[in-house]
Amino acid sequence: MARVRVRLVRAVVAAVTGAAVAAGTGPAAAAAPSPPFPPAVPDGTGLEGTGLEGTGPADGAFGGAGAGGGVPVSELLTRMRDLYRRAEDAGEAHGAVEREVAERRGKVDRLQRELAGTRVRLAEARDETGRLARQHYRGASGVLPPSLRLLFGRDEREVRTVLEHGR
Repeated sequence: MARVRVRLVRAVVAAVTGAAVAAGTGPAAAAAPSPPFPPAVPDGTGLEGTGLEGTGPADGAFGGAGAGGGVPVSELLTRMRDLYRRAEDAGEAHGAVEREVAERRGKVDRLQRELAGTRVRLAEARDETGRLARQHYRGASGVLPPSLRLLFGRDEREVRTVLEHGR
């Protein structure tokens, strides 16, 4: 987007320079006539299809806008207004895309934090499962920890026994 904006600004500067030359103001008005408007050949400026291909200050300020040029000032001003409008539209579109990208980055960051938390919980669950499996294979499957024996105690005597031995 920045390249397009720079190209458009260059084209506008060239249009203003061409308008000044065509109006006969400034020292360039006495210069020799510029070459005719160049053909619409892609030249890497990004201005293909705008009628400003291959133009710029080095190209004689719009090719035909010199003292003997055939491009009227009104047409140059119309082109300049159109380029300004395009630059403004491109800037607005760029801003909208930047806002959308920022929103999506925020969402991605939030989802990455959630994923990290889920991975931590999964690792803890795997560790706990491994601990229980090791305990089972060691033959301690019939013995519950004191806290669970207290919860699952069948009668008052068993609960008292757990409390006494659990200290």
